[in-house]
Amino acid sequence: MLCAVRSSSQSLQLQPASTVSLSGSVTFVTEDSPSYAWTKVAAIRHETTRNGTVLPLSKRSILGADSVPGTFPARGKHPACVAAVVTAQRVKGRTSKFEFPALPTNATYSLIAFGVQNIEDDWVDFTGSQPFGLYTPPQSSPCVPSAYSSSLCTEHITIAADARENVTDIHFTYQATHPLPAALNATVRYRHGEGRLERLKGITTLYLKGSAMERGYAHGYLLAPQIVDMVEFFLLQDMIRDVGYYTDTFLPALHAALALSPQARDGLEGIMAGLRASGASLVVPSLGRAVTHLDILALNVYSDSGAFAPYQPAHAPKPLVPSPHAACSQFVFWGNATSTGETVTGRNMDGEADIRHRTVTNFVMFVVDPSERGLARHVHFLWPGFLGASSGLNEHGFYMMEDAGCHPDSAIAPVGMPFLRDVISNQLMTQVPNPDTDPVAAFEAQMSTQKASTGGSCANGCIFVYAVPSNSCSESSSNAEHGCGFVYEGDLYGGETRVAGRVPPMIEEGIMATNHYYAYNAEPSEPEKCNGMKASFSSLWRYEAGKNRVESLLRAHRPGQRVGIDQAAVQGLLQTVAHGMTEHSIITFPDRRAVAVAVADPNGMWDAPYREYTPFTLDEIFSHFDLQDIFEVNYV
Repeated sequence: MLCAVRSSSQSLQLQPASTVSLSGSVTFVTEDSPSYAWTKVAAIRHETTRNGTVLPLSKRSILGADSVPGTFPARGKHPACVAAVVTAQRVKGRTSKFEFPALPTNATYSLIAFGVQNIEDDWVDFTGSQPFGLYTPPQSSPCVPSAYSSSLCTEHITIAADARENVTDIHFTYQATHPLPAALNATVRYRHGEGRLERLKGITTLYLKGSAMERGYAHGYLLAPQIVDMVEFFLLQDMIRDVGYYTDTFLPALHAALALSPQARDGLEGIMAGLRASGASLVVPSLGRAVTHLDILALNVYSDSGAFAPYQPAHAPKPLVPSPHAACSQFVFWGNATSTGETVTGRNMDGEADIRHRTVTNFVMFVVDPSERGLARHVHFLWPGFLGASSGLNEHGFYMMEDAGCHPDSAIAPVGMPFLRDVISNQLMTQVPNPDTDPVAAFEAQMSTQKASTGGSCANGCIFVYAVPSNSCSESSSNAEHGCGFVYEGDLYGGETRVAGRVPPMIEEGIMATNHYYAYNAEPSEPEKCNGMKASFSSLWRYEAGKNRVESLLRAHRPGQRVGIDQAAVQGLLQTVAHGMTEHSIITFPDRRAVAVAVADPNGMWDAPYREYTPFTLDEIFSHFDLQDIFEVNYV
C-alpha cells in the first residue's frame, strides 16, 4: 500500500495519479543466511525543502522516527514514509528480481534491500545478522566522506512529473553482518598472554592479559569477523563512503604521517597475527581484499580522514545534507556538588551511528591487564579493532574520555602525528592520582611524550575530559585549587587545560564539555568562534542545555548543603543533551573505581541515556577473570 509522505512545506502530501514501474535485481554478496529465506526491496520517497531541494535519506527514516505522527512502527513493521515494499523472487541462488509496478511520478526515491525470515515480516530488524543493502552511487560519483552524518549515502532515482517510461535495469547488492553469538565463552592463550570473550551482566566483555603484542593477538583472534565488519560497515560505508579516496589518497597519507607508541605498534602486530590465526574470512567486501594493518589504523582514526588527506575529488561528489557534526557531551562533579563528596562523571558517546548498528551490537567492555612493569590495569569501552581507548577508567581512579573538537582550517597532519586513542590509552596505563601529585602537570607531562613536530597531539581538533578521585583534590590536598575534573582543548599545534569555574556553568566543583572550545584559541564570550572555525549548532545547544540544567540543580539546593548530584542526576543531564544519536553512555565513580554503562537499542534510535545502566566495579571485573584450562593456540 502506498503511503502519504511528509515534506517540510506541508504536513501531508497526496499521491499523484500518474505512475511508472521500476524494476531490477539485487544480489546477496556474503555467505548464505539460511534463516533469511526471503528478499524484500523497499522504495523510500525523499522529503523535499520548500524550494524543491531533495533531502538525503535520513537514518531516522529507516528506523521509523520520521514517520507520519501517530504511525511510528512496531518492530518489524515498515515506517509510514516507505512508498512500497515488494517481495522479490530469488533466482540463481543469490540474485533476486524485483518490480514496483506503480510508483508515483514527480518524486525522488532511494532503494534498500533486506532479507527476512518470514514472508509476513515487512521491515528490517537490526538486532541480528539480517542482510541489508542500499542502492548507492557509482564510484565515478560517490558521496562526500561524512563522519558522524545523520544521512545515508544513496543513489537518488528521480521520476519526473511527466515521466512515461518505466525505470528498468536497477541493480545493487546487500550484505549480512557477523554478530557475536548469543552465548559467549571463548578463550585463547598466546605465549604468556591470555584472552577471554564473554558477557558480564549482558555486556560483551573482552579480557586481555599480557604484553601489548599478546593482548593484541587475543583481540584479533577472538573478534576477527567483527573487526572485518567494523572496517566494512562502519568505516567504509558509514564514515568514508568513497573507496577510491580511501585506497588512493587516505591510506597512503595515513601510512606516511601516523606515529604509533610502542604499545600501539606491538598491539597492532598482535591484532594482525590474531586475525590471521583465527581462520575467519578477512576479506573486506568493498575492497575485494583481506584487511591489512593500514585498515586497522584507519579504523582507529575513523573521524580524522580529512586531517590526514583532504577530500578533493576530480568529479563533483554527491552532497550530503545536513552537514555532519560530532556530538559527544561530558560532565564531571565532585566535592559539595555531589551527594557523597565523591567524584562522578558522565559521558554520551554520540554520532558513531551506522545504520546497521554495529557500534551498538559490537559494543565491547575491554578489560586490560598489562604485564609490562608499571602499567595500570584499566577498563575502556569501544568496538572490535580499536588499539586504543576513547572512554576509560584505571585501577587508580584516573578517568579519561574524549570529544571531537574544532579542527583548524586547512591544517594537515605532519609526519610523526600520534592518534588520540593511543594518547588516551597511554594516559590510562600511566596515571596514578594522589594528593601530592598535580593532576594537570601529570597529564601534560604524559602528553608531551606523544606530540607531533607541530606541537600538538591531535590530528584533528580534540577535547579530553579527565578526572581524579576526590582525595586527590580535597581541601587538605595540595591540589585543591585545581579541582578534580579538567578539560583539555587542543589540535595538532598544541592545547590548553580548562579548569572549573572559568566559564558557565559557574560551579566551583564541576565542569562540562561538548565539542567547542572555551580556552584554546577561543573567546569565552563568543563560543560560536572555535579555533578559527564556526562551532556547530549541535555543540552550542547541547552545552547551553546542559549548562542550564546544571544551574537549575544549583538553584534548587539550600545554601550550606550539598548540591546532591548523584547517578540519577547525571543520567538526567545525559538525557538533556541527547538527540537520538547516542550509541552508549557511561557514568563513572573514580573514588570507588566503579562504572555504569548503558547501550542503545540495537533496532531503534540511538537512545543510550534512556536505557538501563549496568553497574560494575573494577575489583568485581578483574576478580572475575581467573582463567583456567585454556587451550593453546599457536602463533601464526
